[in-house]
Amino acid sequence: MDDKYYIKKLACKDAKDYIRRNHYSKTSHNGPSPCYGLFDILTEDLVGCLMFATPCSENVRRWFDGNVASTIELHRLHIQDTTPKNTESWFISKCLKCLREDNNNVYIVVSFSDSTEGHSGTIYAASNFVKTGVTGSSTFYRDGDGRLRHPRQNGVNI
Repeated sequence: MDDKYYIKKLACKDAKDYIRRNHYSKTSHNGPSPCYGLFDILTEDLVGCLMFATPCSENVRRWFDGNVASTIELHRLHIQDTTPKNTESWFISKCLKCLREDNNNVYIVVSFSDSTEGHSGTIYAASNFVKTGVTGSSTFYRDGDGRLRHPRQNGVNI
């Protein structure tokens, strides 16, 4: 993969724009950081994006060791379907190394797979994440664009 792609840190705005155009959720954390882009070496095209963010739940941040600053969420991941097999796990691995270089205080990375979209966490298992459980069930609502919305979207009941 090193001969086809390179990784570069992305500005928050550029990462959010990419995710809103390409990710099935069309949404992202308001302040993801850091964010990384996957670029095609030959064309210089942005073909993928990975966002880290502060976990939205205080319980998640404290669940592992009680140290909020040591925990970050792998918040969004999208890679174009034109990329070869195993690009996702390669990209995750490279981004985790970049994260360590950019912030060596973080040593716990959590992520969630969206079972409502048929995701089971396969890419995380392939990337050596450890499955620790399943979140409790919640009622979500579909908006006019077909996106799932939590009943307390941005702290406001819908």
